[in-house]
Amino acid sequence: MNCLLELKGTDGTIFAYNDWVTVSRQGALAHLHYGSVDEHTYFYTELVKVNYKKPGIISKGYITLVIASEGTKIYETVVLRSFYADVPVLSEELYRLILRKINESRNLRYMLNIKGLTSRVDELEKLAELRTSGMLTEREYQMEKSKLLNS
Repeated sequence: MNCLLELKGTDGTIFAYNDWVTVSRQGALAHLHYGSVDEHTYFYTELVKVNYKKPGIISKGYITLVIASEGTKIYETVVLRSFYADVPVLSEELYRLILRKINESRNLRYMLNIKGLTSRVDELEKLAELRTSGMLTEREYQMEKSKLLNS
């Protein structure tokens, strides 16, 4: 799948795709701050919110992804500096893209909980329809199906 937007920060890079966002930490600075080099991928349905501070000429900015995970929250922050003129513009564009995708996923969750879905069979059929129509990826479908069957 093609990356919609990529933004390199001082301690990591954020890649935004149609269905998920990936935070990659590579290089010596990432190793120094985080103890290892790693990469995490989160579906927009897993994101609770995104926090953003636009980087200035002197001040640092950031993008923080807040992820819901088994009753707790995970915070993934990438620090931004305006070493290049396009960083403030790209960072704002990335923030708006992630925010839009989070809102779309909330609308999807709302659709799954609309009145009229009275049984698990009905809910499973609705999930299958959403997957078939392309509103859910296969992984999102499996996650929602698992939640439904385990509830």
